[in-house]
Amino acid sequence: MTKPFLVFLSWSCAACVVGVGGAPEQPDPEPEVVQSCDDPRYGDGVCNTDLTCLVPDIDCFRTFVDDAAAAVWYAQREAGKAADEGRPPRALLAPSDPRFVQMRKLLDAGWQAFSKARPVGRLVEFRPALVMIEDPIVNAFVTAESATQSQVFAVMVHTGLAAAALAEDGRLGVLLHELQHIVGTHGLGNVEEDLRLHYVAGDGVEPIGRLQTDDRIVHEAIESWMNMASDIGPYSLSALGGFPYDGPLWGMLDMLADDGVEDNGANCRTAADQIASLRHDLVDARDDLDEHLTISPTTQQPINATTLSSRINEALGRLREDCMPGSSLTFVDAFADLVNAPPQEIAESLTASDLQLVSNKHVVDALSALTRDRRNKMRALEASLPQGRPWSAARYFSEEEDADDTAVMVLRAAGRNAESYAAAALTSVAKRGAEAAARCQTILDAGEVPPYGVDLLDTHHASCWRAYHALQIARLKPQAAARPPATEVVRARPLVGLPRPPRPELVIHE
Repeated sequence: MTKPFLVFLSWSCAACVVGVGGAPEQPDPEPEVVQSCDDPRYGDGVCNTDLTCLVPDIDCFRTFVDDAAAAVWYAQREAGKAADEGRPPRALLAPSDPRFVQMRKLLDAGWQAFSKARPVGRLVEFRPALVMIEDPIVNAFVTAESATQSQVFAVMVHTGLAAAALAEDGRLGVLLHELQHIVGTHGLGNVEEDLRLHYVAGDGVEPIGRLQTDDRIVHEAIESWMNMASDIGPYSLSALGGFPYDGPLWGMLDMLADDGVEDNGANCRTAADQIASLRHDLVDARDDLDEHLTISPTTQQPINATTLSSRINEALGRLREDCMPGSSLTFVDAFADLVNAPPQEIAESLTASDLQLVSNKHVVDALSALTRDRRNKMRALEASLPQGRPWSAARYFSEEEDADDTAVMVLRAAGRNAESYAAAALTSVAKRGAEAAARCQTILDAGEVPPYGVDLLDTHHASCWRAYHALQIARLKPQAAARPPATEVVRARPLVGLPRPPRPELVIHE
């Protein structure tokens, strides 16, 4: 294996910004970890995610007597998930399989290191279960059960992770990342939202997210933007007009096209093909590092400023005229069908302005009007950051960033190669191809800050940025990486998105 991850970065605790330089100073000893909790709610039989101590409530976890019990539990969920996705269930490895034995040993080493370096309380009395899934994708994940309000004390690992060309410390870092999702109870209640810290980055510098205070203006801008983006996708480009890229309105467009083909056959086929072609070209136009859309100003590329608007207008017009001629279907009825909810419930959940946008319109025109509305609001929010900062400087510390940071810090505390986690992060870049991996490595070699990622809905942030950030944390002094006292939680969300279907029982953090 080549050495694409040997990037030498220096740290400055005062600025908390990484730049190019020589080897860092030796880190100070790791701070002592307090494993006790004097909050009377700890262990009272009810899961409390807001204890006054750092130790997670022991009542928030579902544990297993052994790996076999965890496999039985997960097999039921895998069967349900497979049925929903129309595929056969994936096989689970037996504990005697050499790959299972190898990963079991690594998970045990990870939990031993984690429970010494992080506050875990009485959870130290238990062993995290391991479930290995026959799947070539490099991945691991954990789950939470919303019905029982419990974080499951098990790590699900794909066989692809065992086979990946990663050093042992990099593989261990992936497991530590998942352990922090569990111990941090990231899948329960409002933990994910309460963890977030919103701020802006400066020109050419990258603050450490966990060390920032929450900026109320930035918080409200980002959360409102995410609400709008969750309806139509993360792109505010005016050139996209009333064509949704993702979210429930994308799903609704799919449903209308499918129903139109079923009802009107050949008359609707052109519209369905045009919509599919637009989607294919838009997905193909995503940049590999930050997923911005590369829309060419010329007519030589599939997606270009000259023809995009006309393609969208024609596709939506044909959907309305060829697929749904004379249709009396309302937006409320169509959306209720999409999310499997009563129409009255949908109507009552829409804001007055949204109801006005969709009332007395053909359902396709209503969908387009809502999409344009979301994009207009997203662009306004993008122009609202303090000191006129560009939207590309908007940041928020997330549960995925917390898991990344913790993985690096535990690796360092255990005397492992903390920088190896950057290699694990870069496997996600490599999935986009050799060119993307080379571009990312060039940025890292130059000591520059990689793009943060256009899609703020993705709490992982862009993969190249994650690799850079892992190196930042690896070079921070242990005391400097500790989070400051929690700031007031901001829940104000002035812009509200569309209703959502019920959250599934199985919440997955990958």
